[in-house]
Amino acid sequence: MRRVARQPRLTHPMRARISAALVALVAACVTASAAPAVAKGCARPPRGLSPAGPKSVRFTMLIRVNKVRNAQTYASRDPASGGLADRIRPQDVFVVNTRFAGSSPADWSRIVAVLARAFPCNRIVALNGLGADPSVPGYAYALRGDRRIWGVLTDWERLDWNEARSSNSYLAPWSRRFARVRKRIGRWVGRVTLWGGVRRAGVAPELKPKWDYGELARSASGPNRRIAPGRRGLQSVQTQEACADGGGRAMKAAIGSLLHEYKLANFRRLRAGHGRHRRLRYRRRKWRVHPSNLSVQISFTGVAQPYASLSLLRTSPARAAKCTQAALKRGAGAVLYWASPESMRALLATPRVCTLRPSSAC
Repeated sequence: MRRVARQPRLTHPMRARISAALVALVAACVTASAAPAVAKGCARPPRGLSPAGPKSVRFTMLIRVNKVRNAQTYASRDPASGGLADRIRPQDVFVVNTRFAGSSPADWSRIVAVLARAFPCNRIVALNGLGADPSVPGYAYALRGDRRIWGVLTDWERLDWNEARSSNSYLAPWSRRFARVRKRIGRWVGRVTLWGGVRRAGVAPELKPKWDYGELARSASGPNRRIAPGRRGLQSVQTQEACADGGGRAMKAAIGSLLHEYKLANFRRLRAGHGRHRRLRYRRRKWRVHPSNLSVQISFTGVAQPYASLSLLRTSPARAAKCTQAALKRGAGAVLYWASPESMRALLATPRVCTLRPSSAC
């Protein structure tokens, strides 16, 4: 009787390596098919959200766009009619807010079409929620497969999470425990990079005292590194309250804490010795996160209401300009502005921001 050769048994580590290789292969294929090429005649964009250099060079605006008419205003080159195209640099990033109430998939596509036609060298990011219904705002994979989309940010806050649970039964209850949040973000960004077909993915988390945003950056970067080893995840931290409540001084403190956490995240903390001789040592990790992939956020309106509950309503363009200068002075580069085009026009007219974006209009 002829013996049949016995097949080798797969151990758990072998299964894990095979699974990781398959995930990387599928992600690379999906991303390669969806990745847009650099437009002809355009300089290569920064590796992160903002380039290195002095604050005038680092300053990168992430511009929120809610409606089609907002996109048309930014695309207009007629200052007399309120156009803002002459104040936008190629390194700036447009953020299409697919969570905006009342918007539809047709609106999101039209916004992208207007911006891509007017600004072929600028990057476009989708700000999505966590929902499972593709026909309503907050869909997790909105603008999926659109070659003009450079990256995706997922809004990571309690309100959006709870709203998404009505359409996404797989979501567990919200948790603010950092260990759980860190694991969830790593898994979620992995899904977006694999099934969303995007070049970059990341999160826009709340600002919490006990969260370590350097470690969150590592969690968001892991899935991106599986697509390309040098690629890092995006993170836009919600620092609006710091600006609204404390102005430039509070903004500078918040950003200093974020940058310190990014620096520590590149080292592993080890304890050595015993008793009185016990001390903390640091060992450099194999790969690094970089603050060029970090953006902070400022919300403001043209006519501020000092006693309003929302930071968007109680922050004026003058305070937003002060917070912008403080952020850049402390080391930040990219700023996501939550404001209408009219409010952005008022911000760009302030002396503090006009020096960063010189124009005859100010």
